[in-house]
Amino acid sequence: MSEASPSVAALGGWLRERRDAGDDGKTLLLGFIASDACFAVAAGLRGERDHPGFERFARYLLHRRFACDGHVLMLPALHGDAPVYLVHGCVAAQALAFMVDAHGHRCRWPGAALPLRVDDHDRQPTPALLRRDMDARFAALAVPPPSSL
Repeated sequence: MSEASPSVAALGGWLRERRDAGDDGKTLLLGFIASDACFAVAAGLRGERDHPGFERFARYLLHRRFACDGHVLMLPALHGDAPVYLVHGCVAAQALAFMVDAHGHRCRWPGAALPLRVDDHDRQPTPALLRRDMDARFAALAVPPPSSL
């Protein structure tokens, strides 16, 4: 996507909304069907030890519950000493990979690999009890998705 893409601007605006709503520092996940956001979650992860569980949760939401064909993952990080969000995903067959600083400005991707992988399909069946737990977790973490990109 180009620097002036309305989709990038809309994502930046939604990120500012989520920060203003108290979700600053949380991992944000959006699921898409074509260019329509069908769900969003804001999860407070305590670090890398929470990544495997969040990956499985995200894959369940993206591929099993909502059958999404795109997603955007916004992961809080530090760039030097500055707080940033790493924005990564694919929406309407367009890849996204950039960084957003604390002021909402788009920056170049730092080139590092993203520590979370949510785009791979989870090939293992999800047991019913685990699905119920993940559905309850989704209800607790759901936030309004952006109205349009």
